[in-house]
Amino acid sequence: MNIHEYQAKELLAKFGVAVPKGIPAMSVEEAVAAAKQLPGPLYVVKAQIHAGGRGKGKFKELGPDAKGGVRLAKSIEEVEAHAKDMLGNTLVTIQTGEAGKQVNRLYITDGVDIGKEFYLALLVDRATSRIAVVASTEGGMDIEEVAHSAPEKIHTITIDPATGLMPHHGRAVAKALDLSGDLAKQAAKILDGLYAAFLGTDASQIEINPLAICPTDEGDKLYVLDAKVGFDSNAMFRHKDLAELRDLTEEDPAEVEASEYDLAYIKLDGNIGCMVNGAGLAMATMDIIKLNGAFPANFLDVGGGANKEKVTAAFKIILKDPAVQGSGHSRQHLWRHHEVRHHRRRHRRRGEGSESVGAARRPLGRHERRKGQGNPGELGSRDRSRERSGRRGEEDRRRGCQGGLMTIILSRRRERIGRLGSLLPSRTWCGPASSRACPHRCD
Repeated sequence: MNIHEYQAKELLAKFGVAVPKGIPAMSVEEAVAAAKQLPGPLYVVKAQIHAGGRGKGKFKELGPDAKGGVRLAKSIEEVEAHAKDMLGNTLVTIQTGEAGKQVNRLYITDGVDIGKEFYLALLVDRATSRIAVVASTEGGMDIEEVAHSAPEKIHTITIDPATGLMPHHGRAVAKALDLSGDLAKQAAKILDGLYAAFLGTDASQIEINPLAICPTDEGDKLYVLDAKVGFDSNAMFRHKDLAELRDLTEEDPAEVEASEYDLAYIKLDGNIGCMVNGAGLAMATMDIIKLNGAFPANFLDVGGGANKEKVTAAFKIILKDPAVQGSGHSRQHLWRHHEVRHHRRRHRRRGEGSESVGAARRPLGRHERRKGQGNPGELGSRDRSRERSGRRGEEDRRRGCQGGLMTIILSRRRERIGRLGSLLPSRTWCGPASSRACPHRCD
């Protein structure tokens, strides 16, 4: 679960982290009233959406020369003008995609002079099962770009949960940020507050970008100028107060509906709908989809405790997505390797097609039970079971061949990846990839 910047700053301030004064606003009138409560004469008007890159973003409804979602104002009148430009309009950033996000909230903060900017974050390092502190002198910019162009400027410090945060961690962070004297002490204090907030709220991420040196009348001060905080959704039952900070308007409606049924759903950019039982199998299924040239439309794990209501809700959520448009042809292309294997094996066992005479001399199948002869009509017990199952599902498979609206990859049990295709509820095996003609005429 993510929260807005103003909510994150208010939360961090409770743990003793230094942040500039700021007031949220939901309307133009509230923005003007908030600015009047700040010292001034410099104000910062920030659009509040769950996405980064707001300063470099653009509003769809405004001209190409309009400013982004973070603007400076030198008077109350400018604060009012910026609020009118932002509220209700759609901000497009590098993280929102072309659709962008509508701005419904603003954050009016006191403007400060910035001497130097840093990057500081607390994350969960799953490789070491510890909290990791990531620090860099290259703040105020995309940290992924820094990791790509200058990885030596990013420093990682892990904290042993048995000992917790120690004084040497603060000194290590100060050294990584090239701070000394009083600024080093301030950095250690901020780290102490961030670590306490991380543990106290069951956070999964606390990102400060930038952490800035701000000259003041009392000397240089370290302030958190922007903050992004995410929480472990599995721990929200312990934090009812934090759950109230959730802004449903910033989330995909399908993901909100899925959360009501305790479904793990994430919208993706593809067109093949997926519903799978088990996160590991879901990831493997999506890998197979991409390996075969298609793209998944979603990640949806119904979980181990799935019941009729949850599965029904999962189907409805997937079917509501207009991007899901898998057809019989796309299914055939997606499972090309599996259909060739299954199609040949089935026709060979039944002796169908023009090659039925030659099939009489084929090697015995691994699961066939015979007494020395290779008669294709004499099948083992497992083969007869498969034959009966095939007849029972023939009508459903034929409907699948004639072109359905989508493909639902449904698994009731964990099986090895090579057999995922057999879990499809609609028939996907026949097609032009086979060396023989399909009896259902789906090619």
